[in-house]
Amino acid sequence: MPTKLMIDNWLLQDISGTLNKGLSTDMTSQIIIDYNKNNYSIAQLPQAAIQVECIINFLVDLVTRDTLIFDKEYSYVWDNFPELMNLNREGIISPYEVDKTSDSAMCQQSCRVLCCILLL
Repeated sequence: MPTKLMIDNWLLQDISGTLNKGLSTDMTSQIIIDYNKNNYSIAQLPQAAIQVECIINFLVDLVTRDTLIFDKEYSYVWDNFPELMNLNREGIISPYEVDKTSDSAMCQQSCRVLCCILLL
């Protein structure tokens, strides 16, 4: 049975930007959650660290899944990135028509999972 994973269009756009422009020298903010104290803080870290982590995660997803799917509605934002268009043409990433009514629960769960991942 083929395995599919829905990935975010922003992730695809960010990865393409990194591949085209190189690693950023900017700093970015990170939310640090302290579950024991039930609070959070904001810390600074290099944007390049996030970019490298995104590329590594994407490569792991490419190797461990048969197909990566993305929301077709927002794919136009990375139409100018030839690397992603090639992956799309080869069927490595594929558009998925999200049914906003029946897929609502799946989308909400995906958002919760994504938020948890981002907070780690």
